[in-house]
Amino acid sequence: MTNVKIYVDMDGVCADFITAIKDRFKYTDPWPVGIYEIDKVLDIPEYDLWENLTLDFWIDIPKTPECDRLMQIVSNYNYCFLTALPARGSIVCRSTSIIGKMEWLKTYYKHIYKQRKYIFANCKYMLAAPNHILIDDSSRKVDKFIKHGGRAILFPQPWNENNHIENKVEYIRECLNKILLDIGE
Repeated sequence: MTNVKIYVDMDGVCADFITAIKDRFKYTDPWPVGIYEIDKVLDIPEYDLWENLTLDFWIDIPKTPECDRLMQIVSNYNYCFLTALPARGSIVCRSTSIIGKMEWLKTYYKHIYKQRKYIFANCKYMLAAPNHILIDDSSRKVDKFIKHGGRAILFPQPWNENNHIENKVEYIRECLNKILLDIGE
C-alpha cells in the first residue's frame, strides 16, 4: 500500500466550512441542495465574501461530524490534507486562510501538522496519478482530478450530487475499498 497516496480536502470534508460560513453571515436557512457557490447563496459579491473571513474565522471552523472517522480510515495509508486557498480576495485574505488552516491543523491534528502532511494548492489536479486518490466535496475538483489520471471520491454534501447519501463515512470506505482493489492494493 505504499504506492497509494490519499489526499483529503479540508474545507467541506473535515473542516465544517459551511457551518462556519452560515454562523459568520447569520444565514439560518438549510443549505440549498445542489448549490456550491457560497456567494450566490449568501447574495454577496465573491470578493467581499472572502475578505470578510478573518484569522479567527479560519482557526475556529469546527470539524465535520465525520472527520475523525474518515481520518481513522485514511490513516492506514499514505495520506495528507490537500486544501485550496480562496480563489478570490487579496493576498492578505489568502495568507490569512493559510495561517488559519495551519492553526486549525495544530488544534485538531497536531501530529499531521508536525509531520507537515498538508499541501496548499488550488490546482489539485496537478497531483493526479493512477495511484493517487482525492477525497473532496467539490464535483468540479473531483472531475478534474479524474480527468488528469487520478482517482477520486466525491464526499457527500448538500451542495453536490451525492447529497442523498446519509452514511458518508461508510460510503467513503466502500469507494476507497473499490479503488484500492482496482489499483491492486
